[in-house]
Amino acid sequence: MAARALRAGLVISSGSSPQSIALARQSGAHHVFDYRHDDVAAKIAELTGGQGVDLVFDATYSEAGFIETAKTVRQGGSWVVLGIGPGKTTQLVETHSPVDSILAERGARHVNINLLRYFSEPATLDDEAKTFLARGMDLAMEWAARGLVVPHVSQTIDGTVEAINAGLQSLKAGRDVLGKLAVIVDRNLAEEK
Repeated sequence: MAARALRAGLVISSGSSPQSIALARQSGAHHVFDYRHDDVAAKIAELTGGQGVDLVFDATYSEAGFIETAKTVRQGGSWVVLGIGPGKTTQLVETHSPVDSILAERGARHVNINLLRYFSEPATLDDEAKTFLARGMDLAMEWAARGLVVPHVSQTIDGTVEAINAGLQSLKAGRDVLGKLAVIVDRNLAEEK
């Protein structure tokens, strides 16, 4: 998305296997680091002359990952997280997170996009949030139709609780998943296409 749809001048990504690193490069990343072995924050500081990056999109769902990527945002930049966010990496326990302090020191903006809440609790959204969500979905569809954003779906699973739990466990363990898992909510609808 950063390389093709937003035409970012420098796209940095990370992965944990040769396949995921290759996929990131194929998707337009200029630099891809192995987050298991590389100090990604140090590599980003080196690439940017210590300035950091304009925008970080963090989808790690890991408090340690959140803290490290927040440190890579430049002064006045933005840090975007998809999901529950820092200090709330489980729905059972909320912990203190230094992410907001790290971003405040940089005058950086924290954008938390919890899509699950948008769809599961629509009554809690104000008109501004609804407009923002609709615009985002319209852009996503436009970019997909133009071939600017092509998700790599490695596996589709049925929408049963058991299948979803097995898929989540596979994701957490880092096994057999390159790209995304797609959940088929209505098999009849999927077969009609």
